[in-house]
Amino acid sequence: MATISTRFIFATTNATDGFALYYTENGTSYDLLASGGLGTPRQAYGWSFAEFGNRLFFGTYNQGTLFSPFNDGAGLYRSRDGLNYFELSGDQGFWSDEGFGNDQNYGIPSMAVYRDRLYLGTAQCYFCLNRQGLEIWEVRDANCGLSH
Repeated sequence: MATISTRFIFATTNATDGFALYYTENGTSYDLLASGGLGTPRQAYGWSFAEFGNRLFFGTYNQGTLFSPFNDGAGLYRSRDGLNYFELSGDQGFWSDEGFGNDQNYGIPSMAVYRDRLYLGTAQCYFCLNRQGLEIWEVRDANCGLSH
């Protein structure tokens, strides 16, 4: 769950059709923002949120396909208002392809802001033969790109 302004944003899990995003402003009524994994049904759940540079960043877990369950890179999204999301890493990614160009980065389980930078940690299959290990990505400016 994340907060931007007075909105609380949270994601569900749906391994069949992709996660859904909801928000509330009062904690008693909830509105659906998006479903179907934000257009990518393989995105089973929203894994992490962080506020950085007056933007909300949102990382996903991508469950992949039956024949390649751990090799379908994660998505990263950014929002100014918590209601509309812009794909940064994914099928239509502005910054990169899914998983930051590495399809083994199937999820973004951690985000942290430290010294005016946003850090993103990826997850990879720990028992897969071709694993390369986690990656740490740095965002220096909420409007610009990534560095590795």
